[in-house]
Amino acid sequence: MSLLVHGRQYKTEWHEAPNKRTVLGLSGMIFGFYASMYQRMHIVAIKFRCDMNNKDQQSGLILWAVITLLSTFLVSAMLASPTAAFPLAPRTALAERSIYADALTPGWQDWSWDTATDPANAAPVHSGAASYAVTHNAAWGGFYLHADPAVSTAGYTHLRFWIHGGATSDQQLLLKINGNETDTLAVTAQANQWRQIDAPLADLGSPATISDLYLQDASGGAQPTYFLDDIALVTASTGPGFPDATPDRTLNFPGALSGVTIAPNGRIYVAAWRENRVYSWPNAQTAADPASSADLVLGDVNNTRPLDPGAGCGAADTSATLLCGPESVAVDAQNNLYVADTYNHRVLVFLNPATDADPLEADFVLGQGGSFASHDQHKDAPAGNNIIEGFSYPRGLAMDGNSDLWVVDEYGYRVLKFVQPLTTDTVPDLTVGQPNLENRTAGTFQLPLGVAVDNSGNVYVADIQAKQVLRFDAPGANVTVASQTYTDYAGPNQFDGPTDVAIDRTGNLYAAYVNARRIGVFAAPLADNTGDHVIEEVNYPHGMVFDGAGNLYVALCNAPYPCDGPGKLLVYNVPETATPTDTPTETPTETPTETPTPPADITLAVDVAAGRKPISPYIYGLNFAKEAFAAEIDLPLRRWGGNATSRYNWQTGHTNHAADWFFHNNVKYDEYSGVTQTADEWIQQNQRTGTESLITLPMSGYVAKDGDQTTCAYKVSKYGPQDAVDSGSGYPDCGNGLRNGQPIDNDPLDTSIAVDENFSAGWVMHLKNNAATNGVVQFYALDNEPDIWFETHRDVAPTGWKYAEFRDLSFRYGAAVKTADPSARLFGPVVNGWTYYWHGAYDGQRQDWETPDDRNLQQMRAYEQTHGVRLLDYLTVHFYPQNGVSQTLADNAARQALRLRSTRALWDPAYVDESWIAQAGPDGGIVKLIPRLRAWADAHYPGTKLALTEYNWGGLEDINGALAQAEILGIFGREGLDAAALWNYPTRRNNAGEEIKYDIFETLPGAYAFRIYRNYDGQGAKFGETSVRAASSDQAKVSIYAAQRSDDGSLTLVIINKSGGPLTANLSISNLSISNQAEVYRYSQVDLNAIQRLPDQPVTGAGFVATYPANSITLVRLPVADGASTPTPTPTLTATATAPAGATPTPTPTPTATSPAGGGNERIYLPLVEK
Repeated sequence: MSLLVHGRQYKTEWHEAPNKRTVLGLSGMIFGFYASMYQRMHIVAIKFRCDMNNKDQQSGLILWAVITLLSTFLVSAMLASPTAAFPLAPRTALAERSIYADALTPGWQDWSWDTATDPANAAPVHSGAASYAVTHNAAWGGFYLHADPAVSTAGYTHLRFWIHGGATSDQQLLLKINGNETDTLAVTAQANQWRQIDAPLADLGSPATISDLYLQDASGGAQPTYFLDDIALVTASTGPGFPDATPDRTLNFPGALSGVTIAPNGRIYVAAWRENRVYSWPNAQTAADPASSADLVLGDVNNTRPLDPGAGCGAADTSATLLCGPESVAVDAQNNLYVADTYNHRVLVFLNPATDADPLEADFVLGQGGSFASHDQHKDAPAGNNIIEGFSYPRGLAMDGNSDLWVVDEYGYRVLKFVQPLTTDTVPDLTVGQPNLENRTAGTFQLPLGVAVDNSGNVYVADIQAKQVLRFDAPGANVTVASQTYTDYAGPNQFDGPTDVAIDRTGNLYAAYVNARRIGVFAAPLADNTGDHVIEEVNYPHGMVFDGAGNLYVALCNAPYPCDGPGKLLVYNVPETATPTDTPTETPTETPTETPTPPADITLAVDVAAGRKPISPYIYGLNFAKEAFAAEIDLPLRRWGGNATSRYNWQTGHTNHAADWFFHNNVKYDEYSGVTQTADEWIQQNQRTGTESLITLPMSGYVAKDGDQTTCAYKVSKYGPQDAVDSGSGYPDCGNGLRNGQPIDNDPLDTSIAVDENFSAGWVMHLKNNAATNGVVQFYALDNEPDIWFETHRDVAPTGWKYAEFRDLSFRYGAAVKTADPSARLFGPVVNGWTYYWHGAYDGQRQDWETPDDRNLQQMRAYEQTHGVRLLDYLTVHFYPQNGVSQTLADNAARQALRLRSTRALWDPAYVDESWIAQAGPDGGIVKLIPRLRAWADAHYPGTKLALTEYNWGGLEDINGALAQAEILGIFGREGLDAAALWNYPTRRNNAGEEIKYDIFETLPGAYAFRIYRNYDGQGAKFGETSVRAASSDQAKVSIYAAQRSDDGSLTLVIINKSGGPLTANLSISNLSISNQAEVYRYSQVDLNAIQRLPDQPVTGAGFVATYPANSITLVRLPVADGASTPTPTPTLTATATAPAGATPTPTPTPTATSPAGGGNERIYLPLVEK
C-alpha cells in the first residue's frame, strides 16, 4: 500500500450574462489556437498591457480584460459533488499514457512562462530518479507543457499527476487544458508530502486531444517551489476523495473496539467495549501500536473485569471511574470527552482529560439523574415509556457545531439532543425518532446504533436492523419522519448491518456495515440513496471518525458477534481536497469538534494598551431597516438615500424614480413594506428606536410635482418611439428616454418643479421646528451620487457637472443648511464610486496619480477659512467591489473566496484590487480605501470625518456574505471610519437574474453580522467602543478584531474563521488582567437562524487555545479580573495585522451604465480635459 494519497478535484462554474459568456468562450478558442501555433503567444496574452495611444486605450483594456477575466474568477474551485459515481467492480483499464516520468515523453516540450523549471530534479521524487521542480517567479506565471502533434485522449478518463509542496504548502494553482478558460480545476500542494491528483477530463472540457497543459499560479504572486512527478493520462480512476481498500496504518488492541474520536487538540480516544476501557494518545497521527503504548487509559485500568460486558460487569459501578461496555466516544470544542457507558445506561463526561488533575474520574453524568451510583435501565418492558432523561443502552455519540450532544438511545429507539451547558442541565431537549421525550414506541427506528451531524445541522442515524441510514434535516423539534434514507447497492445485503456513520469534510457520507464487512460511501450532495464507493474487507467495523487532515479512522470489532477476538484500529489516508485555502464552502463534517486540526494553526495576539481609538457607533448603519430589527440591534444610523430621494418633495411626499424605473413620479413609500411613508413618518420610526437619521437633500434644482405614476419624463405620446417602455407595469406611454441608444431631449417640468437651496433649507428648518414630534435630525447629505446624474437623472440634469459647478452648488446648499440649523452636520460629496475619486465625466483625470489632491476638500477648507463656517463635516463616498462580488448571491466557491479577499480593499496597502478598479486609479491598483480617504482629509481639511454611506459585498443570504459583513464591520472599527450604511435594498437581482430578497434582511445571515456587534446575546450586549490592537498570524484564514467596553471594562473579540475547515488558534492578551472564564457566542452554518451561546472558555494566564469551526464568527467576552483597570495606551495607533501580498489584478470589461436603485455599479469614463 502506498503511503501517498490522491487529491480530489472540483468542477468550477461561472455565471455571467450570455453575451459575456459568448465573448469569453470565443476568447478561449482563440487563446488555445495561438498557444498551439506559437509557444509565446500565450505569454504575450497573459502579459498583455494596454500600451497604446489614447484613442485605443478603451478597446485595449477590454481586450485584455476578455483574455484574462476567467483567471481571476476561477482562482478558487467550486466545492461541489463528485462529477461521477465510482463503481464497485474495477473496469478494464488502458495502460497509462505517460507525459512525464523522469523525463518528458518525446513530442512534449516545456513552454513555461514566468516560471523556473527543472525536469531533472533529484529530490524529492515520487518514483524513479527525478521529478519536475516548478517555481512561479511572478503572478500568473505558468508551468506549460506543449505536445506536437496533439495527444489523443480516446479511452482515457483522467489526467493523473503527483504533487509535492516542498517545505512550504498551500501553493494555489489552476489546471487548464488547451487554453480552455472555462473548464478548469484548482489544485493545492501540501508541504512535505506527495499527493496524487486525479483530474477528470470531463471537468476539463472533455478534450478529444491535448496539445497544451497548463498549471498556472492562482494566488496572484510568486510561489515557492513545488514538485511534480508521474504525469500521465489514465483510465478507470478509483475516483477523487475516497480511500482505497488497504489501510495505511493499524493499531492492535487486546479486545474488540466500537468507537473512536479525536479532540481539537489532536488527542485520540478509542472505546474498547469488551475491555471496559477507553485508550488515549496525545496525537492521533502519531498514535503507536500496540494499545499498551497509550499514555492514558480510562475505565478498567487494572483488568479486573471479564471481556464480556453483556454478561454483566460484576458489582454495580458506584463511582465515576469504572466503565461497563463503553461503545462510543465523542469530544466537544473545549476538548471535553463524552463516553457512552453503554451497559451502565449512562453517558459520562470528563472535562478535558489532557489537562485534568484527575483525568480518570468523570466530572458529571447524563441519564442517571446526576447520580454516578445509579445504573438503571430506564425503559419499561416490553418497549414501554419511562422517564424523560433515562437511557436504555446509550450507543452512538456525536457533537454538532454548537457542541451540543446527540446520543443514540439504542433500545429507547430514539436519538436525543442535549443542549449545552450540560453541567447544569442534564435533561434532553429534543428527540429524533419519537413524537416526544416520553415515548419509546414509535416505529421510526428498528435498532439505531450510530449518529453523525453535518455542518448544516442535518442528523444521520445508522439503523442496523433496518439496514439503512436515515437523514433528518436539521431538526429543530421532535421528529419521527426521515427526509432521506441511504440503503444499498443493487446487490442483496451489500450494505447489511450499518453500525456507524461519519461525514468527511467535503460532505460525503460514510456508513460502516458490520455484517457486510465494508464501508460504503455516498458522495455529496447526497441527493439519492445509491452508493458511490466502497471500501472492502473491513473486518466488522463499528465506529468511525476523521482527523484534521481528512484521514479516516475505523474501530473494528474484528470478529463476528460477540466480537470475542482482538480489536484493531485502521487508518485510511483519504485524498485531500484540492481547493484553494480560502474556499469558504468547504465544511468539516462528522462534527466540528470531531474534525480537529493540529494545535495552534494560527496565532492571535491582542494588546489592550496599543492601537486604542474610539469606535464610532455610526459605522453600524443601514439604508433600510424594519422597526423591530432596528430596535433589536439598537441601530445607530439609518439613511434616507438612493436615487428617489434626489427628487423628493418634502412638502408633498412625492418623488420620481428616475432611471431606476422609467422616470415615473410616485408617492414615496417604505421599500420594505411598500407602504406610503413621508420623510416625517420615516424619521418618527427612527425616534422610536433611538436611531439617528441621515437625510438626503435634493440639490439638482428639481423635485417631483405630483405623485401620479402616469406623470413620467419621456412620454411616447410626446417624444415618440423609444427603446423601451413600461408596458409591464401598465404604463406603455412612459419610455426610457433613449432612441437607438441615444438620450432624448425633454422638458424637466413634465415631471418636476424647479427649486433651489432655499427649498432644502426650508426642509431643514421644518425638521428643526418639529424635532419634539419627529425627533432631532443632525445629519444631512448633499444629495446622492451627483457625479452620475447625467445617467440616473438625465431628465433634469442631462449634462454632467464639472468640479467648479459641483463646488459652487455645495457652497450654496451647504451654507443654506448651516444657516437654517447651525448644529447640522453635512455629508458630501456622496459620489458614486471609485472612478469619481479621480476624474468625472466632464473633467480631466488628475495629472499627478501618485499624490492626488482632493479638490473638494481643498475648496471646502478654503470656504471655512474665508467665511468661518464648515460646510463639510463628513467626507462621504460610496464603494462597491466589482467582479461580480457586490449585490449578488453568494455564487460559486471562486466568487465566495474573492468576496472574502476583496474586503482587503478597505484597508490593505498590499492588496491589489482584482477587478477593473485596479486600472482606474493610482498605485498599481491598490485601493486601501479608508486609509486613503483619511490621508486626504488630514492633508487637505483636518478635522473632517469619513463616511461610507453605500456599500455592499453581496452574499447576504449565505454564511459567506455574513463572514464578509462581519469582517467589514470589524475593519470599519479598527480603521477609524466614522459612519457607514449598508445598501441592503429590498430586492435585487444578481448577474444571472436570480432575485435576492432583502425585505427580510433581518432573517438573512448577513444580518447576524450586525447582531454579533450590536446584540450578540439577545439582551443588548455589544462589541466594545474602544478598538485595541489585534493581529492574526494568517489574516486570510482567521481574522480578529478587539475592543474594550466602557461600561464594565470587558474585552470583546470577534474572531472570524474564513477557511473551509476548523482551525485552532493560540490567543494571547497583553496589558489587561482578565478573568479565568470567557463567554463565547458563535454564528456559523450549523444554525443560520441564531447566535449560539457556547460553554464558557477557560482562560489560563493571559490567553487560551480554542478551535474555531469552518466559516464561523465567534464573539468572545473576557471580563476584567477583580481590581483590574484600563491600561495606559502605548504611543501607537497601528491596529492592522500584516496580510499576505495582494494579487496582481485581472481586469474585467467596463460595467454598463445602469445604476440600479441608487446602489449602482462602478463605472469607468474616458477622461475629458476641461478647456
